[in-house]
Amino acid sequence: MARGGEHTLLVALVVLLLFGITLGVVWWRQMQQHMQQVSPPRAWTPEALDSLGQAFLQRLQQLLNETLQQGPEAAVRVCADTAQEFTAQFARQHGISLRRVALRWRNPRNRPDSVEAFWIEQFQRWQAEGRTLDTLVVLRSAGELRLLRPIVLRSALCLMCHGSQQEIPPSIAQLIAERYPEDRARNFQLGQVRGALSIRVPEQ
Repeated sequence: MARGGEHTLLVALVVLLLFGITLGVVWWRQMQQHMQQVSPPRAWTPEALDSLGQAFLQRLQQLLNETLQQGPEAAVRVCADTAQEFTAQFARQHGISLRRVALRWRNPRNRPDSVEAFWIEQFQRWQAEGRTLDTLVVLRSAGELRLLRPIVLRSALCLMCHGSQQEIPPSIAQLIAERYPEDRARNFQLGQVRGALSIRVPEQ
C-alpha cells in the first residue's frame, strides 16, 4: 500500500509538472504573438514632426477663430482652458511631448526651459536682423530629438489679447487680470515673435 501510494503521488507530480510546462509554453506563445502585434514606437523624422506641429497650430487657431464668434471674452477662456487641454490631448494622441512656450508668458505652464528660452531669444535676434522666421531648429541630445519653430503674431485678432492697452478691450483686460495675475504677454505688435512651438520625442 505504501508503494502504491508513492507511485500515485509520483504520477500526480509528473502530471502537475507536465501541466505547468504546457501552461508555460502556451503563455510564451501568447506573449510572442502579442509582441508581434504591438507596433514598435514610431521613428519620427524632423519633417514628420514639423508637419505634425504645423497641423496642431492650425487646428488650435481654428478653435480660437470659432470661439471668437461667441465674443472675445470666450476666446480668452479658450486660451485659459481649452487650449491647454487640446495641447495635452494632441500630444498624448501622437505620443510626443508638445508645448507652446514664451519668454513673456501668460500661463505659467508655458514658461520655457533653458533651451527653449535660448532659441526664442535667437528667433528674436534673427527677426531684428531682418532674417526669415520660416525656421526650424532640430536638436539631438542624449537620445532625444527636439524641434523648435518660432510662433509669430500674424493676425490682428491676436492683439485683442496680446496688444497694447489701447488695443485690448477693458472687459478682456479685466478677465485676463483675473485669470493671470502674473501676465506678461501684452504689448506685442504684428509680426513679432510670440514664442515657440517645442516638440520632443525619444530618438530611435
